Amino acid sequence: MTPKQAFKAMPKQIVVGAYIYTLKPVQIAGGDAGNLAHVDTEAQTIEIKSSLASPAAIIGCALHEVMHIIWGASGLAKRADEESAILAFDAGLTLLFQKNPAFLVWIQKCLK
Repeated sequence: MTPKQAFKAMPKQIVVGAYIYTLKPVQIAGGDAGNLAHVDTEAQTIEIKSSLASPAAIIGCALHEVMHIIWGASGLAKRADEESAILAFDAGLTLLFQKNPAFLVWIQKCLK
């Protein structure tokens, strides 16, 4: 799958907790050319830079921003190591799902 196909297949909206977030491919995420992705919890949007080079990078960015939403909604304090923790988990989960597709299918089946 190409990045273009990944963006086309990306859901327009996802539910995170009690909120519906819109996912958008954008040229500049969060108004900063250095951002790969950005979440705006007030507007309930997740922006992902459209120039990312692989579907895995797109998935990793989406997971990363979802984890920021969960972190904030769960009452965890804003901490200096939040970004480091989330970076570790987004990379780990992306690789887990990429290398173990049957695991993700199993999770989906069990949660229906």
